Amino acid sequence: MESLLTEKQRDDLITYFRYFADHHAIKSCPLYARFAHVIADSDKLLDIAALSKSGQPQANLMLAAVHYLLAGPHRNHPLTEYYDTLGGSRSLNDGDPGSLFAGFIEDHDEDVISLISTKVTNTNEVGRCSTLLPAFMKVAAETKAPLHMIEIGPSCGLIMCWDQYRYAISDQQRGPSDARIALKIDARGMPPLLSATLPTVASRTGLDLYPVDINDPETLAWQLALIWPGATDRLSRISKAFNVAREMQPKIIAGDAVEMLPDVINRLPRDGAVCIHHSFVTYQIPPDRRNMLSDTLAELGRERPIFRVAMEWIDDGARGLKTGDNSLGLARYSGGSATYQHLAFCDPHGRWLEWDPKPPVDSDIL
Repeated sequence: MESLLTEKQRDDLITYFRYFADHHAIKSCPLYARFAHVIADSDKLLDIAALSKSGQPQANLMLAAVHYLLAGPHRNHPLTEYYDTLGGSRSLNDGDPGSLFAGFIEDHDEDVISLISTKVTNTNEVGRCSTLLPAFMKVAAETKAPLHMIEIGPSCGLIMCWDQYRYAISDQQRGPSDARIALKIDARGMPPLLSATLPTVASRTGLDLYPVDINDPETLAWQLALIWPGATDRLSRISKAFNVAREMQPKIIAGDAVEMLPDVINRLPRDGAVCIHHSFVTYQIPPDRRNMLSDTLAELGRERPIFRVAMEWIDDGARGLKTGDNSLGLARYSGGSATYQHLAFCDPHGRWLEWDPKPPVDSDIL
């Protein structure tokens, strides 16, 4: 394969994979940290990674593509032994998984390229609902109204079904007692008071550039491939959540959220509060479009109050928060003005959240 990368592009890609390994993967998945370094050290693997779908994180796509292929047609490959998500139990230091990983990609480069050039990292982690719930409750308490829920980037719609799950937020239990999915989160610090019941959902709508078919078995297969080794608890949970979403069939509209939001919001009945939410989506939106999203919501807020719950990775060190932290925040748009309140730091998969002891009411973090 002839390389299409310039020297600068190659250097940037090397830096990206090493940063991914040392800052994102090393604590939660040392296996993926090892693989990311293997990619960074290989010109051929870098050339393949560069063929990833535009705007998508190359590391996540490369790792998910290999995971997907190992779970399917190559289940008997020795590399599978290092994936506990596929039934393996071999330790990272037993043998040379890095060489196996590189060899697998080189032997199946066409299959890998086909996946990374067409797929997106539309991870739908239902565990994030435990982090989002206190913010939803905050909106419901402020407005004393049922919520018109609009999710940006809902993927399969699993988070859209958040009111169907049971929650254990430290020692506080909420949600239907007969729910098929029970979520637990370690809440650190001084949490806000949680309402006795879940907020009422008046309507639910999803807006996604790349909507997926929840009824297609391949959709679940790709979602499972996006789960990292070491997170086997997420496997059964996401399968159960798929069953819930397939029954509910939440409404998901294909298209650009910035362009569709005015029409979607203007069609909503006035007897409910508009609550937009998204989780780990904005890093895939170009900065100018992110600014346009905020401006659009501010303008729409002239007609009716709009709330925006954001669970996102902090990439700009806004208001002194550490770049790379994961943040839960609440924005309010009303009368042409906008404020943002940082509520908590959080685990990206909803395992824990730590309340901000002195959350400011105004910030430009979004």
